Amino acid sequence: MVRRKVFTDLKKRIVNLKLLFIQDALVNAGAERSHLEILSRFSDQLDVTLVYFYPKHELKAEYEKSGIRLIFLDIPESHTLVCVPTDQ
Repeated sequence: MVRRKVFTDLKKRIVNLKLLFIQDALVNAGAERSHLEILSRFSDQLDVTLVYFYPKHELKAEYEKSGIRLIFLDIPESHTLVCVPTDQ
């Protein structure tokens, strides 16, 4: 009986748990695919949200199908390489 009460109390705490994950884009690559696999296995009682920045949406439909809430920030993808001369 004590074990059942502890489990019930734990389930009540999980209901209010919110998880936020951040990654750069939803491209069909290793890390993004792994995040999809992992996040889709969390309990429906958890509030899981994934924030991504760049307009690459290859896996968007799969994330949405898995019930993962997405927030897209639409940051233009531009990388500037800055070279600083050094004394040799």
